[in-house]
Formats: sequence, structure tokens, C-alpha cells
Amino acid sequence: MCSVLNVILSLILISLLFSCSTNVKNSSADAGPREAALQVLTPQENPALKEAWKLPTYFFLVDRFYDGTKKNNEFVKKGVVLSYQGGDLEGVNKKIDYFTKLNIGTLLTTPLTSNRKTDQSGHWGAHGYWIIDHFKMDDHWGTEEDLKKFTELRKKNNQKFLLDLVLNHVDATHPWVKDHPDWFHTYGPMKNDQDDKERTEGEIYGLPDLKQENAEVYKVLVDYTKHWMDLTLADGLRFDSVRHIDHAFWKRYLPEIKKYAEEKYGKKEFLLLGEVLHGDPQVFLPYMQDGFNSFYDYPLYYSLTDVFAKHQSMLKLPARLQEMDRLFGEKILWTTFIDNHDTSRFFSADKKADSEDLKQAIAFITTVRGMPMIYSGDEDRIRGKNGEEGRKMITFSYQKDFDDIARINKLRADLPSLSQGLHEDVRATDTHYVFRRITPSEETLVIINRAAAPGTLALTLEDDSLFAKEKQIADKLNRYRVFNIKDKKLTLFLRKRDVIILSLKGEASRFKVIQESKKILKPVKVFIDAENLEEGEQLFIVGAGTHLGAWDPQKALGPFEAVLGNKYGAEFELPQGAVLEYKFIKKNSQGKVTWEGGDNHYIFLDSATHQIRRTWSNH
Repeated sequence: MCSVLNVILSLILISLLFSCSTNVKNSSADAGPREAALQVLTPQENPALKEAWKLPTYFFLVDRFYDGTKKNNEFVKKGVVLSYQGGDLEGVNKKIDYFTKLNIGTLLTTPLTSNRKTDQSGHWGAHGYWIIDHFKMDDHWGTEEDLKKFTELRKKNNQKFLLDLVLNHVDATHPWVKDHPDWFHTYGPMKNDQDDKERTEGEIYGLPDLKQENAEVYKVLVDYTKHWMDLTLADGLRFDSVRHIDHAFWKRYLPEIKKYAEEKYGKKEFLLLGEVLHGDPQVFLPYMQDGFNSFYDYPLYYSLTDVFAKHQSMLKLPARLQEMDRLFGEKILWTTFIDNHDTSRFFSADKKADSEDLKQAIAFITTVRGMPMIYSGDEDRIRGKNGEEGRKMITFSYQKDFDDIARINKLRADLPSLSQGLHEDVRATDTHYVFRRITPSEETLVIINRAAAPGTLALTLEDDSLFAKEKQIADKLNRYRVFNIKDKKLTLFLRKRDVIILSLKGEASRFKVIQESKKILKPVKVFIDAENLEEGEQLFIVGAGTHLGAWDPQKALGPFEAVLGNKYGAEFELPQGAVLEYKFIKKNSQGKVTWEGGDNHYIFLDSATHQIRRTWSNH
């Protein structure tokens, strides 16, 4: 009986706490509705760039694609991943229709320049990044005639080309090292990449570090760039090791190269893709200001690896997308990928990962904002625990996987909303993610189910959705799957680990509603059970985004007030439609911060969510 009374008293006290705004920190019960940042991905500032690069890119190491001739097979040791494997441009030219069948719009290879002719502790320069001559093509890849033929064939197939350049370092055997010692930094090995000077002047992997601030070095790097642009008729450039070069260089170099591409070749949408190998979106901001218009989407890569390879919560995906949208809008055309030559292979990221997971991951990067990139071997089930181990020769052995990826890739050409549309999160849970891509003339719904068992999902459609007027709708990935719509309710029968893509063309009035509307901050009550608070300690909540303090303990929301026993509560105004990523912290009277243990928490603040309840975690 006593326990029942305690529960009743607890509920009464909680009710009293949140009915009186003067007792609650950050309460807005007596204030009118306020506008929050729109939780819809905003249009790209340069829609022409998105249109130009809307189709998927295929990235491959020339040496690991196809051996077209034995004439250039010096140092080749088949099956030894650290050595050459024999791939060349003649092999690429023989297989050129492979890319068309995969519905690829852009090709990216590793650098074509001449590499060192000896091994380095058993490692050979098959990757192309140990340059010994900036103006000569490596014999292993073939001749300039092979390159000219490659250019003719891919242009005939309407495929763009991204040229990979190395501006940070050279190989130790490069003649410049001996002939021009003043062209190099003398800092020594880089050990701490958090130190700006050490990161930009130190040697990575013992490779001599170019002094880009030297006038002669700057000129030769510009000449090198223009030489290969002229030779390949490239539509864009991919830059290696961006963080290891000072901002001053990029601010001068990038506008000059972009101007050259526009004036000589008329390429106004010339892509400048930077490799900033970091998982924190904040790190990218200064490089965006340097003039890059695309980056590898490493922040999203780490999140999608957690979800699709490691089978973690799907809420990580909208949380990451929303966090990056708050920072960048869509000023950057993000290059999305599931793995590359610097990471572990998707199948090796976790032992649970399989071909169905990979298919879902590729469907995800193909349907969200940005330019999707397929890494050679994604369609071939290649494994590798690190970048080097994953650089295996493609075998062309898995036709079903190839067909699945080709069918997904084709949607980028068929559905403009996937590349040009606004993004709106519709539903997000640990196992489901539903989002909308919409233009004024097309609406697409993407449904991804990560559950290990079949199930049913019912979606209530908005009055202004194109789907609300329909009775049935077919899946774009499998036209034989048809779903019923009745009284504006779409009923989906989901298979385990399913992907469904629904799309309609027509006057999509919801586009204008999303574009012009403002989301309203909604009151959300937050409760936390926490034991053993020391005298003077207070509880706060902090997380991603400015509305939760951007992970800064000094900007955390709170403090919470005692409700009953170990229960604490507070009420905050938070944006409806946001996916919150957060943790609780304790602060004592001296300002010392204690973070909650365990993984970050996630929750989707849909229209039905008004409370958050958690228990403090020590693990």
C-alpha cells in the first residue's frame, strides 16, 4: 500500500512541478510559440552543381581493376596485396562498358603520375601516391595513348572524370629532394596532427613535405595541375591530404584552378573534392571557406558504418544529417561513401556485416543529399581490415550484387528529387528510418527497415502529400511490390532489412510548405533518475546542435530540479522534427564536469513526443 501511495505522490509532485513555470529552469510555459531552425535540409546554394554531379561516381585503383596487357607487368605479384597486380588503362578501356551497366556517371582513379621504382619495406607504389615525376605517367598504367583512348571512350559514354592530385608530399626518391632541398619543410616526422604547424609541415609516413609557401613550389604545383587537366580533360579534381597543407595555399590555389577550368574549358561546375579525413563536422568549416565545393563525407561515413555494418541504432543517421545541415546548409556537395582505400572494407568493419547490409547502405547514400561514390569491389564482396588490405584486385564474380547496385544507381537518373530535392525526416526509430525527398514536381519516400524480422509500418500522410490522393503505389526497386493507401494511411508490409522507394510526379505543393514554413519550438519534459548526487552537484543535458549546447558543458541545458527521491526534471523548448543526440552531465559547485557513461542517447521529436525519460548510466 505504501508503494502505491508513493507512486501517486510522485505523480502529483511531477504534475505540480511542470504546471508552475516559475519552478522550472528554462521553462517557456508563459511565452508564445517561438521559431526554431528549420529541421529540413535546405536547398543547395548552387543547384547547377548538384545537377552536374547527380549520378554516382565509381572510384578505383588502376592497378586493381583489370589487367589488359602483360607488357607493363614489371614487379607484378598476383595475390600479394602490397605489390603490383597488373591493372592498367588498357584493361580499363576493355571494360569501359562495365561502368555504364552499373549506371555510373563519373570515374575517379588514383593518381596516374610516375611512382617510385623500388619497394619500401615490401610495399610498392601501386596506389600512385609516391610520386617521382609530376609530369610523366607511370609505365604500369600504360601510355598517354591509352589515356587518350580512355578519355574518348568515357566521354562517348557521357561519363565525367575526377583527377586525383597529390600536393602535400613526394617520394623520397624524387629528384626534387636532392636538386631543390629548399622546396621542403624541415620539421621532421609528424606525430601530433592536432598541432597546426606540425600537421602542415611535418612528414607523414616519412614522405618529404613540400613547402607550398615557396614561390617556385607553388608555380610547379599549379603547372602540374594544369598539365594533367589538359591531358585528361578532367571535370574536377580530388585532393589528397588536405589537412596537411596550410589554408593560405588553398585560398590562393583553388580560385586559380577553378578560373582555369572555366576560362579554358567552360566548366563552371568544376568539382574541387577535398579529402579531410576526420569524423568531426566542425573540422571541415575552415576548409569550406578555403574554396572547396565538395568533401568526402567522413562524418556520415562513421555513422552509417555504425548503423549498417555494426547494426546500431538508425537514429544515428538523421541525427548526423541534421547536425551537418545546421553547420553547412547545403553549401557543400558531400561525397558520400561506405568505404574507400583508406578505410576498412564494409564487410570487414564488423563480422555481422553482409551483402544485405551493404545493399541498404548503398541505397541510403544514393537517396540522401550529396554525390554517392562506389568504391571498386563494393559490388565484388572484397574484404580487408584496413585500407591497404582492402585494395584487392576486382574479380567480377558477384552478378547479383552488381545488378542490385546498378538498379539502385539508376534511380539517381530517374528521380530528380534524390539529387535536387529537399530532405524531410518523416519517422525515425532504432530500426526504421523514413524520409522524404521533394522538388516542386516530384515527391519520393524512402523507407529503410533494419529489423531482423518482417513487420508492418503504417504512415499517416499529410494532406499536401502527392501520395495522399493515391490508392496504390509501387516500389521503384521492385515494381511487383504494391502498397495500399486508404484514408491517407500508407500501409507497408516490410521484409527484414528492407528498402522501399516510392515516388510520384506531379505538382508537389508540400515542397513550398516545407521551403517557406518555420518549425515551432515545442515544450519537452525531461526526467532523469540519478543516484548519489554529491552536495552541490547539479544535472544538465548537453548534445549535438546549438539547441543542446553543441556538446559544450558550459552551454548545457539545466540545471534539473529534484522531483522526488532520485528523480529530477526540467522542461525545455526544443525543435519538433529534430533527432536529438545527447547525454547528461553533472556539475559541482567548482564547475567540475562528470559525463554520463555509455553510448550517446537518441530520440526523434515527432509530433507525439512530449517527454524524455532516462536513467543515469555509469557504463
